Amino acid sequence: MAASKFRVALLGVVAASLISVPLSSIFVVNSNAQDLQRIDQVLERYHDQVRAQSGQELQAALLASRLAGEQLAISFKTIDNQLVEIGEPTSPISALPADADLTAAKSEAITVKFSADDQVRLRTVELADGEFIIFSSPLDDHLAFVASNQLIQAGAVFTSWVLGALAGTLIGRYQANQLNLTLLRRELESERRSQESMRTLLGDVAHELKTPLTVIRGYSEILEQSTGEGDSARPVQRISSEVVRMEKLLAELLRMAELREGEAQTARDVDLAQLVKTKAEDLQTLQRGREVNLEFEGQAKVFAPPLLLEMLLNNIFSNIRKHTEFDDEVTVTLRPEDKGLLLTIEDAGPGLPDTLLTDSTGSTFRRFNELRNTSVEGQGMGLAIIKDVAVQLGAEVTFSNSETLGGLRIELRFKNLSGKNNSVK
Repeated sequence: MAASKFRVALLGVVAASLISVPLSSIFVVNSNAQDLQRIDQVLERYHDQVRAQSGQELQAALLASRLAGEQLAISFKTIDNQLVEIGEPTSPISALPADADLTAAKSEAITVKFSADDQVRLRTVELADGEFIIFSSPLDDHLAFVASNQLIQAGAVFTSWVLGALAGTLIGRYQANQLNLTLLRRELESERRSQESMRTLLGDVAHELKTPLTVIRGYSEILEQSTGEGDSARPVQRISSEVVRMEKLLAELLRMAELREGEAQTARDVDLAQLVKTKAEDLQTLQRGREVNLEFEGQAKVFAPPLLLEMLLNNIFSNIRKHTEFDDEVTVTLRPEDKGLLLTIEDAGPGLPDTLLTDSTGSTFRRFNELRNTSVEGQGMGLAIIKDVAVQLGAEVTFSNSETLGGLRIELRFKNLSGKNNSVK
């Protein structure tokens, strides 16, 4: 992965170089040529003025030197190769150019290099007997301008390298993220399919087992009636009780399968307090000797699928009805907590062993089959359904033993309050 990112970054640098180097070179060349053209235009103007005064070139050169000022220097090469300055130039030519340069400068401006730091732009007018009027302009400012352009070019190329490397790195990261996202999607899809297959298998197995269990139960009842009382009846009674227990487990398995088949449901505002109150009243109606205490505080609406909420509460109160005595006390508390709602339901039943409850790290309670041969046999599947529904609602669920009543304590924390535009799954 690191090598791939390096290659992408290197490709970014190469691409940036292929673009920036030619463009910056064109800019520098054009800019330098324009500056040199400006100097040549000044030389050309005064050269043409002097040359136009045939027979009076020296007088015209003297006048031109006064008009030119600091723009250029005008000199005169005598017949005996002496260099005489015309006027008082601020930057006079430092040496007499070679004859070849003087001749070449008659037709166009040329650059004469006396040393690395002493270069001039030259234009000449030839007089009789090998004499020349020399127009010269020092190139100090032009050379500084060229050096400045070279620095700009180097800076532009370096910046393009950095940007190219950065772009390459970002592209590499994007590609890596896309690859990781694709792999994650594949894993999630594989997990979804695996869970879907498991749910299908779970439902199919539960449905297939219902018929043979019904037959076994029928025959066991016939045997129980025919054997009467005594030791011979105990095995038959045992068979009957185990069949009843298996039928209950299958019913719970089917409910879990049906629950997971409808994972995404439409959510809306639900009055949780009213729903809890209704379920508590149903429990008291079915078990008139039971005391149910309701303690509600403030507003208690949540944004959730109503069917899932009702399924959750049905399982909780059904668990209480099946696994506690008909007169065991129940306390239900609903109050605001940390921008959410805390629903606590506890009973005075036998509770659960600590080894079967949620530990401090939040890991789920042990599987329901560990409850076999315990005094709370059958509760595990109901708790599994409660947990699954709570997860789909986006609620946090905690199982513990009640310190006040001694039985099971279930805490549900809801974060999706009324009015929030959330989708609960």
